Order: sequence, then C-alpha cells, then structure tokens
Amino acid sequence: MLADGSIKTDVETLGDVTVLSAAGEIDLLTCPAFKQAIFDVLAGNPAALVIDLTEVSFFSSAGVSSLVAAREAMGDDSPFAVVPATSIVGRILEIAGLTDFLSVQETREAALMAVQAR
Repeated sequence: MLADGSIKTDVETLGDVTVLSAAGEIDLLTCPAFKQAIFDVLAGNPAALVIDLTEVSFFSSAGVSSLVAAREAMGDDSPFAVVPATSIVGRILEIAGLTDFLSVQETREAALMAVQAR
C-alpha cells in the first residue's frame, strides 16, 4: 500500500499488448484516478489490454465497476485480461460472475498469453 492511501498506475507496451499496472488501494476515493488511467489507455486504442492488480492492497466494488466499464469499452473482439491482486479479489470477481467476462488470469504471464492467443 502506498503510505497516503492513494494509487499509482503505470503503463507499458509489450508488443501489441498494453499493460496497465496499479498499486495501492482502489476504493471510492481513489477509483476516479484508476478509472481515468484506464480510459487514458483506452483513448490510445490498444490492440490488447491487460490490467494488472497484483500490487493492489484493497479493491472495492467501485473498482469492479471500472473493470466492467473498461471491458465494455474494449468491445467483445478485443483481447482483454485482468490479473487480480489476491485470491480475495479473484473470489469477488468470481462471485460476481465476471471471471469469464473479464478473462481473469492468475498471473501476469498467463494474462499476456491469453490476450496474445486471441
């Protein structure tokens, strides 16, 4: 977690895949910055997008909503995957019935392979 309870995002391009990594807490207060980072990436029309949450220490329903909005904005034909921060975040996405829709992967490497395979 970042000391001030904020989030940090980083974007990198690996071939045709754009990876947005987040660190810190994604809650009602920080989610607007998280969502803005996602939509800044989407404005560049990435061929494929992986959202890596492995450094996220807290993830609220506002974050879930942002992931759904990102997936919808990418469209059904665009490769997209999410790497949850913890098994708890993964479980939240599973209970919400979003693991297939968001293409939830256990590791960053698995997510990269999943989007490159599409």
